[in-house]
Parts: sequence; C-alpha cells; structure tokens
Amino acid sequence: MATRILIPTDSQNYQLAEDAFTSEGGRMVREPDLDAMQTDAAADERARLMSEFSIHHDGRHYIFEVFRYDQFADAVSYAQLMRGRSRRQLEPHQSGHDKIIESPDGLDRKLMKGLHISFSAGVYEFRGYRYDRLVDAVNYARLVTSSGRRP
Repeated sequence: MATRILIPTDSQNYQLAEDAFTSEGGRMVREPDLDAMQTDAAADERARLMSEFSIHHDGRHYIFEVFRYDQFADAVSYAQLMRGRSRRQLEPHQSGHDKIIESPDGLDRKLMKGLHISFSAGVYEFRGYRYDRLVDAVNYARLVTSSGRRP
C-alpha cells in the first residue's frame, strides 16, 4: 500500500505560519491601527485642501493669496468664503510675501522719523505693532496721532 504525502500550497503555508504564533494554534486576529489610519487620512485631506485652494505653508504661516494665517483651518475657511462669494475657480496666486523687501528711501525715512516709525529686518514698527508695508504703519500712526489716543 502506497503512502500519500500532502504538500501544502503557499497560502496553506502562510496560514500554518500564522497559526504557529498563537498558543492554541488558532488564527491571530489583527486589529487595524486606527490612529495611523486617521493620521494618514488627515494628512491626505490637508494636502487636498492646500492644492484645491492654492494654500501654501512657508514654515510659519499658511498663505492664501496675500493673506497669512497661523492656523490652517483659518486659511481654509477664508478660501472657502472667497470661493463662495466669487463663484469662480481660484487660480494659483503668487504670494505678495515672496517679493524682495526694499529699504525705505530718504523721503520715507523722513516721514517715518516724524511719525516715530522704525524699520528693521524688513519690518516696519510703530508702538509695538509690526507691519510688512510702510503705508500700513503710516496709516495707523496718522490715525492714532489724529485721534490723540494711545493704543
């Protein structure tokens, strides 16, 4: 009488290896890592929204058009608001913050001196408030001095 030898297939070998890891020889049930799945989904959604609304991150701020936001959700909310108002697809926008910062000339410095506005490292400052543009600092300084109030 001949003896039959059964040779397991690859899938059977894999199952035998899985069964060997449990003390009872049963199947191991693997639970999915929900935290990792949620993190991956959140990163994918963030990338999708940044692409859809042309939002980019400069390492410190989230930038939408010429506006900067500390929080990603704020940038997305404003982008959605603007899209809803305009009802047109937003085109990719070159940020105004990518421009070269020019130092104020002689006339600008004279105006700044009269209004007590300083300039350092590309930033204008008036009474503790920082501005990217001289015109914004001048407008606020004139508003404060004309009203006679101190912020």
